[in-house]
Amino acid sequence: MSLRTGRFDPAPAARARWRPAGPVTAVAVVAVALAVRAGRRVDRPLRLVAAVIDRLSAGEVGARAAVTSGTPAVREVARAVNTLAGKLARAKMAEAESARLNAAARRTGVRIRRHLTVESALDEAARGLAGMLAADYVLIRCDGAGADPAAVAWPRPAPAEVHEGWPDPPAERWSAGDLRTAGPAPLPTDQVTTLLALGAGPVVVIPFDAGPRLSGVAVLARDSAAGPWHGPEIEAAESVLGGLGRGLLQAQLYEREQELVERLQLLDETKTEFMWTVSHELRTPLASITGFVESLRDGDVGAVNDKQEQMLEVVERNGKRLQALIDDMLTLSRVEAGRLPTERQSTDVADLVQSAVAAIGPTAKRTGVAVESRIGGGLRAEVDADQIDRLVMNLLSNAVKFTPAEGHVTVTAVRDGDHLVLTVADTGIGVPDSDKAHLFTRFFRAGNAVSRVIPGTGLGLAIVQTIVANHGGVIDFDSAEGRGTTVTVRLPA
Repeated sequence: MSLRTGRFDPAPAARARWRPAGPVTAVAVVAVALAVRAGRRVDRPLRLVAAVIDRLSAGEVGARAAVTSGTPAVREVARAVNTLAGKLARAKMAEAESARLNAAARRTGVRIRRHLTVESALDEAARGLAGMLAADYVLIRCDGAGADPAAVAWPRPAPAEVHEGWPDPPAERWSAGDLRTAGPAPLPTDQVTTLLALGAGPVVVIPFDAGPRLSGVAVLARDSAAGPWHGPEIEAAESVLGGLGRGLLQAQLYEREQELVERLQLLDETKTEFMWTVSHELRTPLASITGFVESLRDGDVGAVNDKQEQMLEVVERNGKRLQALIDDMLTLSRVEAGRLPTERQSTDVADLVQSAVAAIGPTAKRTGVAVESRIGGGLRAEVDADQIDRLVMNLLSNAVKFTPAEGHVTVTAVRDGDHLVLTVADTGIGVPDSDKAHLFTRFFRAGNAVSRVIPGTGLGLAIVQTIVANHGGVIDFDSAEGRGTTVTVRLPA
């Protein structure tokens, strides 16, 4: 308190109280400055490390943190981040390599499946493995693919001692743990021993199979400089060999199928030759029979009574049926043997149709079937006259044969632009829907024809279809059971 003014003055007391604290303040200021400086030494390197971590997280596996700045602890963190970055880079490379191997394995598998023989499939697998794995030697053996084991080596020519020293696969399957061993294979096989003697590096042996009857083994070797076999490489090889097993099974089935086809073709050729021979052999005695019947009916050896005339008529009719059957068999034999050439010449198709109608007339009259023809003009065309005559006769014979008494058959021949159109329609028994798909098959007969015991061989329409195809035409078939059938043939003029 001031004696002069009578008021309290705090300044002297405050000054007296703070005066001793001056050294403490200086120390505090220095400490703060040092802390700020230290913070800057730590903060900046940490921020750089954090930026590197962000780049690694974004997939930039080549990013690295500087380890020459910052405190020892910060540098230790930077080294740990770089170690992690190296692992990520190696993992990325391994992932890319695995993807490459898997893609190569798929492509090799596709190529293997394109081969239809055991030998070519093995060769494709060996070349594919050598290319995708940079192997110096690939040797594959397969048992169960045939009478003798199938084997292939790549590159060719393979060392003779390797190929000749092929051992039999062991009875039991080898475990994956035994096989996926880097360096020389753990199995004392002749192939491995020979390869090592030739100076080969790491060797791996991989078994494969495709079912109970097909198994094999592959031996892969490469130079030591290429390094040991790694898991992704062996997995890719196993994928290829798994595809090879399936491809070999497919090839084996195809080869067996081809053998069966060849046997069937030989059997079919034998059957065709047999039909050809028998048909020719039957014509000679049949000609004698029909000739003598004709002489008897003409009275060359004396008069015949009514009963004998009826019997001779039956013999003559069946002789004609047998002649038609022999002609059909000969025609079919010529078709199958490639002996039915199409010799085109200018022909009036109207004459062929009229001749066929006249020839079928007696049979139609005897069975009570009316036959009508409608023939237009301009029917001259370049065709094989004998084949077209056979075509029309077969269609008319079928129509009359499958039409009951009092039925009707109409044959029409007209010109339609550059085509001739032949149509044979009847009011007969028709064809069941279930039989239509097989109607042009050799020796096939519709079920209702069989049940009615209507004679026939099932060759007529097959021959018609062949003749139409020989002339570059088309045939259309329309039928309904119980309501008749219409067959239309279009031939280029």
